[in-house]
Amino acid sequence: MYHFFDARCGCSQSIISNLLKRKPFKEKTVEIVFYQGNLGKYYKPLLDKGYNLKEMSFEKIGVTGVPLLVIFNNRKEVQYAGGYSNKSINPLAPPNEISLISKIRKGEDITTMPVIGCSVSKKYQKLLDPLGLKYESTIN
Repeated sequence: MYHFFDARCGCSQSIISNLLKRKPFKEKTVEIVFYQGNLGKYYKPLLDKGYNLKEMSFEKIGVTGVPLLVIFNNRKEVQYAGGYSNKSINPLAPPNEISLISKIRKGEDITTMPVIGCSVSKKYQKLLDPLGLKYESTIN
């Protein structure tokens, strides 16, 4: 299971807080947190909980929005790639990666949910925010 987060994205921060409420899945699952930006107060707690953290530039690998969840099967085939919920992540609409893992393990079909959060692509940031109000500090 791969999690993709941008440290400046509020939805990413909310999901990170949720990850900190649980431990990484250990049984038959490898869980990696890919991030860009300074995780600040989240970095050490994520490490202490046992999450594998990897910093990278998402634009270079084609990730255009976060938070993004990708789940693979044991043959490293993508079983799910999308958002964590049908709605923006908030306390009333928490992420449901636990339910998704359960469905995959049972062989159930999964509907891909949209990535609702922040753009991490300069191209999309300019399209969504031409005046630079939300994405004042663009990703280098």
